[in-house]
Amino acid sequence: MWESFIKDIIKGPLISLGKKVLAWWHGYELQRIEDQIQKAQSALEDQNLYDFLKWLYPWENILERQGYIYPVAIFPASESQWNDVESPLLSFKPQMPDDKDLLIKDTRYRRLMHKLGRPLEDRITYTMSKLVVQDSRLGLECTLGSYFRALDSCDALEWELLYNWAKVHPEKCDFEKFLTEKLRLRQKLHGIVDNPVRDGKGRSAAIAILTLLAFIADGKREPTLWLKLRSRRGVAVHGALYHVIPSFMFQPATLYFEEEFSVAHNIYREYLEEIFNRPEPKEGESEPRYFYNDPCLTDLLDLLGRRKAQLFFTGLAVNLLNLRPAICTLLLIKDPNWYKSHSESGPEELRIKLNDEWVKNVRELQEIMKRRKEVKAVKISYSDNDADLIEKGVLRPSQMVPSGAAAFWLGIDVLRKILNNC
Repeated sequence: MWESFIKDIIKGPLISLGKKVLAWWHGYELQRIEDQIQKAQSALEDQNLYDFLKWLYPWENILERQGYIYPVAIFPASESQWNDVESPLLSFKPQMPDDKDLLIKDTRYRRLMHKLGRPLEDRITYTMSKLVVQDSRLGLECTLGSYFRALDSCDALEWELLYNWAKVHPEKCDFEKFLTEKLRLRQKLHGIVDNPVRDGKGRSAAIAILTLLAFIADGKREPTLWLKLRSRRGVAVHGALYHVIPSFMFQPATLYFEEEFSVAHNIYREYLEEIFNRPEPKEGESEPRYFYNDPCLTDLLDLLGRRKAQLFFTGLAVNLLNLRPAICTLLLIKDPNWYKSHSESGPEELRIKLNDEWVKNVRELQEIMKRRKEVKAVKISYSDNDADLIEKGVLRPSQMVPSGAAAFWLGIDVLRKILNNC
């Protein structure tokens, strides 16, 4: 009896103490991982990192503006492809992915994301087999992959590079030594694939689609460009960086993989999700065009039909940090009523409302701004001068998602030619 009585007395306090210890340990682990991420992200502020990538991939056209080198290779579209956003999709083999096809694989980055509580879902993605540049024709040969395979084979390359760079900060004379001693995954990939920038062999090179949105508003003749500050939700290294919107993984929302293998179709869906916070499809959705009757999309489709809006293919980009490709596009909306009808003066159900991928929580924004000491930029006025745009303060390499920077500058180049020919 006494033994049972004593156990009852100490049982409650010990359990309470155990929960406190576990909570403390969990908080400690999260803070340690956050510190690692911030340190890795600090590598993006080191100019030598961009010189290293230029040294590593000297045969590619690496994006440079006003003396800044961005960690991304660009392939501008020829004018003959501008008006055909489907033209970069050269072929598609709907083959399901197999882990045996991954010549490099490291799950550490994905496990880190999981510990942070990032929402991870292993959805099917459209994936690059080859990037083809032939005469004036530019495009991708594609197959299927998955999000987890992309994390384990592509994003793992980026984590390995940034994490080790932040610890070593090698000088130019040490680039070769850094590559051979610290970048095990990249070294292995380079040993198997002659040009991993254009060849997706050995990894799951998930494709992104990125759109620079330019619209006429506020009585101006020149368009306004839209960049958004990305939330930390769902991402690690590229959280709290600026990006074009909409920007997303190229992936089907239903099991109709061939029907959804379309640039415009995916832009329309993500346009609704990211800009108007429309929900993702219900589980088991069997209709690929389930969102086409949404009034926000029918409005856009009407503008496109009347050429009051235009959608352009501006080029391809390959992020040299993770060796993942992106299809870059420009959505130019020339009707000033578009912004007016979707702003606070329009009907509630048609108003712009960013989804959770973008910073909209005041507390999160204040925390990010406190660390980075920057002013949030939502709208950037168009300019014919690169220096004027960079002076806006959000377009430097350390401030932008690499592929987003490519989509911005490729879009600017096309936009300038269009406006100058009007």
